[in-house]
Amino acid sequence: MYAGNSLLARALFKHMEWRYHKVPWPSITLSPVDLVAHFVKRINEASGIYQMFNILADVAIIGEHNMINYLEEVPIASLHMLKEMTGHDGQRLIILNMQYGANYSGPGKDVLSEDRAIGDASSADKSNFLHPVLYYYKEPIERVFLEDIPKADKYHHVVEDFETN
Repeated sequence: MYAGNSLLARALFKHMEWRYHKVPWPSITLSPVDLVAHFVKRINEASGIYQMFNILADVAIIGEHNMINYLEEVPIASLHMLKEMTGHDGQRLIILNMQYGANYSGPGKDVLSEDRAIGDASSADKSNFLHPVLYYYKEPIERVFLEDIPKADKYHHVVEDFETN
């Protein structure tokens, strides 16, 4: 069985729990300081956002007193209806998504070429391989086109790691 099927089934279950039984999407509450450590942990260990890149993303909802409500593996296509999908509401969001670079593949592209890798963190936005990207939204997301991440107020690419075990 394709692993993505079980990941999507899990997301559907969480949504139906909210919709029919008013059980909110599971979340944890973090301080801003703890959020950074949690992002690092999720980047290194999360299977859902890695296997279902540009389909599932983690969502950090910034609430009162800058406390964070962290939801894992939310479908990107539903980000514009976060409250209806998860039972969690918020104005400011940080989305953790895994994505390939815009020039990763296509006609005439050699994905194994010599200059394929970006090793410098200051050029992480030019990464071609699957890498984490953080998107910040200061206003609620109004709509999503298919699985495309909506234009963010700010974003930050994290350089890919070629020594991952």
